[in-house]
Amino acid sequence: MPPLHTTRAVIDRTSSVREQPMMLGEEDSILGPPTLPGQVKSEETEKEAPNSRPAVKKGKTKLKLNVGIGIYEETKAYGSSLFKRDKRLIKFVESKYFVNFMGFLILLTSIIIGLDVDYKIMEHELLQQVDWLIVFIFLLEALLKICAYGKFYFTSPQERKWNIFDLSVVLFSLVEGVISQYMNSENAILRLVKLSRIFRVVRLLNFSSALSSLVTAGRAAVISCLWVVVMMLLLFYIYAVGITIMIGHSDTFQEDEYVATYYGTIPRTLATLFQVATLDSWSAQPRYIQSKADNFFSVNVWLLYVVFIFTASMMMLNLLNAVFVESILSVMAQQKADEAVVKKMDMDHVQSELSKLFNQMDADKDGTLTKAEFKEAAVDPHVSNLLVKLGCDPDDFEGDEDDPGSMTMWDLLDSNDDGKISYTEFIKFVVTMNEPASKSDVRTVLKQLNFLERKSAKQNKLLVSLLTQNKQLIASLTRKK
Repeated sequence: MPPLHTTRAVIDRTSSVREQPMMLGEEDSILGPPTLPGQVKSEETEKEAPNSRPAVKKGKTKLKLNVGIGIYEETKAYGSSLFKRDKRLIKFVESKYFVNFMGFLILLTSIIIGLDVDYKIMEHELLQQVDWLIVFIFLLEALLKICAYGKFYFTSPQERKWNIFDLSVVLFSLVEGVISQYMNSENAILRLVKLSRIFRVVRLLNFSSALSSLVTAGRAAVISCLWVVVMMLLLFYIYAVGITIMIGHSDTFQEDEYVATYYGTIPRTLATLFQVATLDSWSAQPRYIQSKADNFFSVNVWLLYVVFIFTASMMMLNLLNAVFVESILSVMAQQKADEAVVKKMDMDHVQSELSKLFNQMDADKDGTLTKAEFKEAAVDPHVSNLLVKLGCDPDDFEGDEDDPGSMTMWDLLDSNDDGKISYTEFIKFVVTMNEPASKSDVRTVLKQLNFLERKSAKQNKLLVSLLTQNKQLIASLTRKK
């Protein structure tokens, strides 16, 4: 049962329940009464039924959820056959202790890789054994996840790429370890294979939802920026051809090695222009040309450089930044929409649980609960367990035995004091109970406290008046005697 606070339903404390946008439609409101046995829907309800709630297809669903949904929750949302597998193993591999432990091992092996590059610490036999142990733990992690998720480990819309990447890194680490046992450390192939160890560090990106979201958004943003990069390459190529002809192949600099180094060919000119676009010592080349050429030629070179800097550095790079940021924002918005889909599915699950609970408590199936029905149902262990799951305190079922006037759960449920609990009252109480107090709640409590304070003051005045009258009566009776 997912916690009720994840449904994010916004409750109007003065009237009824308002659904959050993108969560539920009007026909999908959680306030709709449950269909009771023997109850027939009206023709109007039957007509609206097709549009009341989008059907959630079982099995393979093409909707892609980017963030915020683990394999366990994602499968739960789509009704996959994963739930036929061992839930305990699934919850174990998704527990925070297991995830944090594996993240620590990845961080540890990343530090070992860095130290080995500088200090050759892997030449020690003990550290080699530690490295093998870590690799086998990674392999065990992959096998546990495959056993837990089955084929869903390789087919999950959200996780399959990371899972395949993790498994590939682990298998390649095994291959690298075997090869290193039989090859000289100076072998070029072994050095190339050892470079693959750095990919273990990349696995850290998948152990944080924030990092994973940034990677997903960045990958989508890079695709959007490709056309800006193409336009920049065209601009660089046009300038490179012009500057190579104008400066590199000029008669003035035919024997000049400095000019030949920076402008002798189009690739060299492209490298120089890239340096200029990043504003890295961009004025060194035009100043050198100014010292070697006449004033008219120098002015043209300076003008060409200034126009290029304005175009490439200030316009194109800023355009690239703008497209990149806009793409990330759009991806983040899509991720929030995906999270809203999952929250809606959680809301559907909560609605089903509440409807089932209400039907179990409603003995006569008239759509309302009486106090007798509520007390009788609260004794049932199954019903009481469901109420506890929803956040109800068992001590509130009967109230305080030492205080007959204490408020019970029935008093909280029966908001209009009509002696019956409707489905609307029941849902409103259960949903609002798990939400943090709002400003209107605080104002309501303060208003009730002020009312009780005034009422208590009146009672005190009445009590003082009665005591005074009693004293006067006692005094008069004493005088008569």
